[in-house]
Amino acid sequence: MVYDLRPLSFSEILDRSFRVYREHFLTLFAISAVIAIPVEFIWRFVPVVGSMLGALTRAATVPYGMVVMVVYYFDRRCRLEDFDIRLLAEQVRADAPAALETSSSA
Repeated sequence: MVYDLRPLSFSEILDRSFRVYREHFLTLFAISAVIAIPVEFIWRFVPVVGSMLGALTRAATVPYGMVVMVVYYFDRRCRLEDFDIRLLAEQVRADAPAALETSSSA
């Protein structure tokens, strides 16, 4: 499979993301809720300690949540576009000796 590696416009990037998440929106929503609800609960309902604890909780959970979202997006995109990392690695490994031979003979 050949991919066209070209710069995408902002609307093309959004269209591609919506296409990836369209069928699995509830999973994306559940991941977001699992991350956000406990943090918001601490932030809103526990007074002074809650604001300090909420800030620490956000500092810990927001980066973790973003990592989870990126991994989920990558997984969905690989499945949707039939992208196989092992197959790609094998192709690169198979092409490596040929590339080394042409560079050493030059």
